[in-house]
Amino acid sequence: MIKRHLPAALAAVLFCCASHDAFAAPFAAQSSAFTYQGRLNASGSLANGTYQFTFTLYDAETGGAVVVGALPIQQSIQVIDGLFTTDLDFGAVFNGTQYWLEIKVGTTLANEEALSGRQPVTATPVAQYSLNPGPTGPAGPAGATGAQGPVGAAGAQGATGATGDPGPAGPQGATGPAGAIGPAGATGAAGAIGPAGATGAAGAIGPAGATGATGAIGPEGAQGATGPIGPAGATGAVGPAGAQGATGAIGPAGAQGATGPIGPAGATGATGATGATGAIGPQGAVGANGPTGPQGPAGSANAYGDGSDGVGTIGTADWTSSPPANTLQFTNLTITGNLTVPSGLVIRATGTVTINGSIIVAPNTTAGAGIGNTAATLGNNSVGNGGAGTSPLFARLSVNPGSSGGGIGPYTNSNVPDPAGGGGTLVILAAGQVTIAGGASIQANGATGKAAVPNTSIGGGGGGGGVIVLASKTGITNSGSINAIGGKGADVLAGTTGSAASGGGGGGVVNLLAPTIVSGTISVAAGVAGSGSNANANTAFGGGGGGSGGPGGNSGNVGTNATAGGAGLLYTKITSDPSSLFVAAVHR
Repeated sequence: MIKRHLPAALAAVLFCCASHDAFAAPFAAQSSAFTYQGRLNASGSLANGTYQFTFTLYDAETGGAVVVGALPIQQSIQVIDGLFTTDLDFGAVFNGTQYWLEIKVGTTLANEEALSGRQPVTATPVAQYSLNPGPTGPAGPAGATGAQGPVGAAGAQGATGATGDPGPAGPQGATGPAGAIGPAGATGAAGAIGPAGATGAAGAIGPAGATGATGAIGPEGAQGATGPIGPAGATGAVGPAGAQGATGAIGPAGAQGATGPIGPAGATGATGATGATGAIGPQGAVGANGPTGPQGPAGSANAYGDGSDGVGTIGTADWTSSPPANTLQFTNLTITGNLTVPSGLVIRATGTVTINGSIIVAPNTTAGAGIGNTAATLGNNSVGNGGAGTSPLFARLSVNPGSSGGGIGPYTNSNVPDPAGGGGTLVILAAGQVTIAGGASIQANGATGKAAVPNTSIGGGGGGGGVIVLASKTGITNSGSINAIGGKGADVLAGTTGSAASGGGGGGVVNLLAPTIVSGTISVAAGVAGSGSNANANTAFGGGGGGSGGPGGNSGNVGTNATAGGAGLLYTKITSDPSSLFVAAVHR
């Protein structure tokens, strides 16, 4: 936007107003306002319409500060053919100091823009300094004392004062003659007040002159002659030494020196005697072919599958009720949702396996003792014993355990078996990386023991934790969680027809095999025992927890508490290629 200040017109207005205030007492006092006129262009054309202006008074052409006492003035002004006129009143702030006016313009306050260059406030607004009261000047010297005026005529005699107490009688004096009293002088009349001089009429303000057209830009002047070259500057300080250059190429080998003289030959040692060559024996007859041996186990080359099912991306699904129609031999596999799988599943991949969701292995209610050495028992009015834990050596080698993982928590109701399932088993083999992302998980937990029913149920132990085996030829990274936890035992049922609490299931087994392993969060914790005890006779009808990597806990008896299971087993084996361990199933 372009603006033009009209200082001559403004100067005339302010000067006239100042004169009225100084010499014409009957007229109103001159205000501190002054008139501003300008021209506004918008996008190269004369502006028309109503615009929002903000005028601010500064004490410097650039930077500086807003003049003290001069608040910014915001106005909505009608602009016609680019011209506008407005009155500005910053108060009595002009004191002879040079000030500059900054103008911001926009269609609203929010989009105002500052016009380039602050306008100097010219002589007329500054002339208002004469309207502002200045500091009191120093007192002038005392004038000379004027001559004493003539003595005025004697005033009239005052009234007779009150008579005092009679004094003592003095001697009679001689009577003198009475003097004549002179007349009182007349008071002169006051002089007349001269008439006030007439105030001259204020001159009319002339109209603002039209804005002249912008003059053409003059031609560019010829380039001045090149000035003489200045003297050479002083030589700078020597810079730091540069980095050492690369070693130069090795020069050609020098000519081979002359061969030195051959030294004298050493004495030849005595040759040992050669033994006699033995006679070659006759060739033996070819023996008969032996019987063909049994078929050896499958080689490890196909442990990771053949990739015939291609790339797999699995969302939320339940393979226990809707199993897939393939052989679970993927190239790459990604789990994005919650996948429930049956116990005994083996998943193979020639590439990577990535778990961003969760794999939940369903408990197995037909596992019996599971991988434990003995099954848990019912407490038929006695202590129900927990199942025994497995052998640690067997647990380490049981990389292909079949469908039996944790042992069941026994339970019957009206003589109908309904045990808590032992944690299931899951094996994942991948030639590429196996990754469990943050927040993702693999779970093969034992089921919680079934609650006691008055008079009709026996048992209620928790299922043993399951078995999880992860094997990779590249590496395993667990940023989520892997759980094979024993199930909780059923709580006590109070009363004479109730039951003792049941034991917790034993913790399961987790076995990781790969060249590199980041094991992360893994739990093979034991199942918690059912809470409480029942001191009534004939109430010892709880059950032991299923065994697994750890033993199951025992049920309570009359007046005694149940016990938790034992912790399970966790193995991490660093091996360059674990496929050789999967040549045949190892399970009970």
